[in-house]
Amino acid sequence: MVAIIDLKRLERDTSKNVDEPSWQLCNVASWDAPCPSPDLACDEVLDIHYLGDERAACLVLAGGDIVVVREEPDDGQDKIEIVGSVDRAITAAVWSPDEDILSISTCGETFLLMTRDFEVLAEVAFSSGDIQASKHVSVGWGKSETQFKGKRAKALHDPTMPERVDEGRLSPFDNRKVQISWRGDGAYVAVSSIEASKRRLIRVYSRNGVLDGVSEPVDGLEGALSWRPSGNLLAGIQRMKDRTEIVFFERNGLRHGQFDLRLTPEAMETWASDIKLKWNVDSTVLAVCFKDRIQLWTMGNYHYYLKQEFHLPAPEDALAVTKLSWHPEAPLRLAVSLGSTVHILEYVFSCAGGLTSPPYDFGIIAVIDGRTLKLTPLRLANIPPPMALHEVLLESEAVDVCVSQTGLRIAILRRNAIDILEWDLKAKPIPPPTQICSVSISNEGLVRQICFIGEIDLFYLYSGPLGTQILGYQLDPLGGLLSLFVRVGAKTMVDWNSPFSAAFPPPSDDPDIDGRCRAIERGARLVTVMPTSFSLVLQMPRGNLETIFPRALVLVGIRRSISSREYRTAFLACRSHRVDMNILHDHAPAQFMSNVGVFVDQIRKVEHIDLFLSQLKEEDVSQTMYRETLQDTNVNANVHHATNGVGGSSKVNRICDGFLEALQTRVATNLQNIITAHVCKSPPDLEAGLSVVAKLREDGLEATEKSVEHICFLADVNQLYSHALGLYDLDLALLVAQQSQMDPREYLPFLQKLQELPQGRRKFSIDNHLSRFPKALRHLHELGVIEEIRVYTVKNQLYKNALELYRYQSERLNEIMRLYAEYLNGQSNFKEAGIAFEYLSMHKEAMDAYRAAGAWRETLFCAAQASIPATQMKELAIALAESLYEAKDYANAANIYLDYVQDVEAAARTFCKGYLFADAMRVAALGGREDLLETIIDQGLVDGLATSTELLADCKGQILAQVPRLRELRTKKEEDPQVAYYEGTVEVDIPDNVSLAPTDASTSASLFTRYTGRTSTANTQTTHKTSKNKRREERKRARGKKGSVYEEEYLINSIGRLIDRVNNVRDEMERLVQGLLRRSMRERALAIEAALNEVIELIRGCVGEVFGPYQTSVRTAAADGQAVRHVGGNGVLQDSMEQVARPREPPPIKALERLSLLGA
Repeated sequence: MVAIIDLKRLERDTSKNVDEPSWQLCNVASWDAPCPSPDLACDEVLDIHYLGDERAACLVLAGGDIVVVREEPDDGQDKIEIVGSVDRAITAAVWSPDEDILSISTCGETFLLMTRDFEVLAEVAFSSGDIQASKHVSVGWGKSETQFKGKRAKALHDPTMPERVDEGRLSPFDNRKVQISWRGDGAYVAVSSIEASKRRLIRVYSRNGVLDGVSEPVDGLEGALSWRPSGNLLAGIQRMKDRTEIVFFERNGLRHGQFDLRLTPEAMETWASDIKLKWNVDSTVLAVCFKDRIQLWTMGNYHYYLKQEFHLPAPEDALAVTKLSWHPEAPLRLAVSLGSTVHILEYVFSCAGGLTSPPYDFGIIAVIDGRTLKLTPLRLANIPPPMALHEVLLESEAVDVCVSQTGLRIAILRRNAIDILEWDLKAKPIPPPTQICSVSISNEGLVRQICFIGEIDLFYLYSGPLGTQILGYQLDPLGGLLSLFVRVGAKTMVDWNSPFSAAFPPPSDDPDIDGRCRAIERGARLVTVMPTSFSLVLQMPRGNLETIFPRALVLVGIRRSISSREYRTAFLACRSHRVDMNILHDHAPAQFMSNVGVFVDQIRKVEHIDLFLSQLKEEDVSQTMYRETLQDTNVNANVHHATNGVGGSSKVNRICDGFLEALQTRVATNLQNIITAHVCKSPPDLEAGLSVVAKLREDGLEATEKSVEHICFLADVNQLYSHALGLYDLDLALLVAQQSQMDPREYLPFLQKLQELPQGRRKFSIDNHLSRFPKALRHLHELGVIEEIRVYTVKNQLYKNALELYRYQSERLNEIMRLYAEYLNGQSNFKEAGIAFEYLSMHKEAMDAYRAAGAWRETLFCAAQASIPATQMKELAIALAESLYEAKDYANAANIYLDYVQDVEAAARTFCKGYLFADAMRVAALGGREDLLETIIDQGLVDGLATSTELLADCKGQILAQVPRLRELRTKKEEDPQVAYYEGTVEVDIPDNVSLAPTDASTSASLFTRYTGRTSTANTQTTHKTSKNKRREERKRARGKKGSVYEEEYLINSIGRLIDRVNNVRDEMERLVQGLLRRSMRERALAIEAALNEVIELIRGCVGEVFGPYQTSVRTAAADGQAVRHVGGNGVLQDSMEQVARPREPPPIKALERLSLLGA
């Protein structure tokens, strides 16, 4: 018989503008296929595989032909070509997952592996000796003497061996076909065939055709075979008298578990008589193909769930066979064909559950497992799968399930009915749900989804001959279902009243920095979220459930509780989930401070209030630790800044004071909290806390000892002992000391000694022991021991306190003042020492102190008051003048020469040195020394002219050299922003008379990475090597070597320092010009004024280029990395680049006041 093969492609019809996808069949090729094998009545297509890279389809026919159909054949190629034939008929053929090898089994009990070019790679014959390839043994368990083997006759039985061993009997429903399945990576291939008409055997071959293992004998094993793509299991079918199971094998052929298909005996003989298996591409779903339906099974926690059962319509041809194929890339898309009908199904993993918003967030999860619905409210009963709180048995397999808004009703969608269940979640224990109604629906199409709207409106999605429809029902008060409308078209329009958009920026992937991030196992799924309990449930890839409490979710619940003044709920959440309790105040500071009493009333427990007070700190955790979890960071930041305020009172002290005020009426019940509030202040108010304890002791209350124990627990006992002594309460100090680790042999004699002293001397001894020297001095003053006060003052340097105590007793005051003056003089505080000596009329000592301080006026005054000889006065004046001259204080030095030495010549020379030519001329005329005009003043003018001319020439040369170089550097940067270094040598002829100390700045790190090649922040502690590199880079930066990365910053700073220098000498040069003109040196005055004006004009011409808008553009381009900071040598480089990129105001340029006498 000659068969005709029509090859067609099913593809989307894009010509129709419809919402639902439309498919159409396109003819690819058609040809006659006579069967070459006389044993076959008609040829059969065993395998069809599309080779996408060649745009060709490969067909393997049972008669032995291998046909390739090319859609776009090249020149010299046929569209339809028989590329090879097998002499004996072919029984099975499958391509490897990588499409490089074609595996074929033949009727001649041989197995072929062919390459992509259809060349034989390996040919293996099936042999009965293959059974010995894997020697399956039982390793037993433990030693023989440790095994319990029963009593009497049972003791003869070996418990390590099974009671019954399978022989591999064939199943009566075995179709005797050969099945081939590849592992997902293409390294191994399994072949299931019947060996010697006795048993079905699974052989595993390597990619090169080497036998790797065979399966152990299994009774009732059928031909269905599918190797899980992940590679760990081979799935097959074992049919027994009362059940049919999916059995799993390892690669070595050993059994590895099984699960029951839950088939009835009637089904096993009818529609389940022929079964095929197929894993999807990601190994998550096992498709079980029957004659008229497809079942999809998934595994979780080592339990297999029947998730979907798809019924196929009855074919016209009774002999039609069901075919199934999974998509190679979309894991949950499959194509099913039966007869002339093709179904393309696509699923998604969906978790059916209840509402996730309070107060109905019970965490209800409904799990479909064939005819069983597993129900668990995870918030009320966290039961791990495959178990459940309640299991509901259904009449047929469930398709979908939904939960109403309150969680009290559950709707189950089946193929031909809808069931409504109801249960009571408030009862304890929760009773099983009961069915309140059920309604039949049409089964002509495919029911897909169901959902509740509120509590009574129910809708389900249905695909039928007329397309997709939405059918609605409503629950009536009597428990029935009323139809709302028959159908809604797929083009139903939904109109929003207002536009809505939301942005969800991804957080940084660093759990240490961002509290919203959390590391979980790859492949975990979100099951449900329960905001009421601040938790969510994840299902791990193995199937087990994990309940976690994400920090972001917990903080949302805490903030919601705080806003509604439910402080107890917020406190317990902070305590359970280790959230910093400062958020109870920091989230709404004003609200908290006005509701401290409410907080105390709600918390109630003294221990919990103590816990809150003990964890207070100055940090605003809502703006630091938990800033990322705020919904609107900017708004909250403004609110908190306005509430907490920078520079206001301490947050901790403000809260503690609020609690102390609220607890004043609750002393009987919250005495411990009052002590805690005092001790938890910053710094701790230990004296106030001890005062509370002391008052209890005075009142004779029994709580004194417990209060002492509590305060000793909160604070350092040694500090408490010191503060108790500071209260001069020896009994209280004894109570505290008894709670410490101090040796009684030490503190008891000390306290007894203090007890024996008079009150005044006792207070002095205590304060002296506690190093409270000012208080001890006051006690000595009260005792009136003068000599002891003097010694104690000198010993502890209490001069200021002693002066205050004796301010109305002049004799004692002068004595303390003299001691203080000597102390200041010894501490090199000569100015104050001189004042103190002068206060005591000790002019000689004051003169020496003033001279050491450099106060020449005070020195000469005290020298006059001391009536020293004239010669000594003159020597003193000359020495002071010389020191001022060296300090470049020329005006004061000249005044000393003139007033105290009467040396007009020296005074005039000194004035000229400071460019004070007008004063020099005045002094010469006043002293009648007109000869000094030519000998001293004119010479001073000439020297000043030479010095100024040289300075201005150097400035001009520096500007003319550095500005073009800076322009060149910036041009190179604009042309090539990635340039790393600049070529050149150091120009040593450019002077710079200003300090080269570097400055601090800030800029982006994006420019920095051009020179370092690093993009991460060095976030480690500074080591010795880092410090050494930093010092080396700072020296490089200070030199600003030509060609280095620091050159641009050096040039900018150098020009800025030059401008400051010119501004500083401008006044001196103006006085020089005036002096030259007054002494008839007009040409010289004109020359120096022109030189100064030229330099100023050069500066004005370049200042816009050096400090201009270029800096702003660089900063904008580098603004992406401002938060990255580096340390060591890299930090110095970053600071330099920040300095260059930072916009700066150019230094002000002082204009030259030109004399009109010198012309325009």
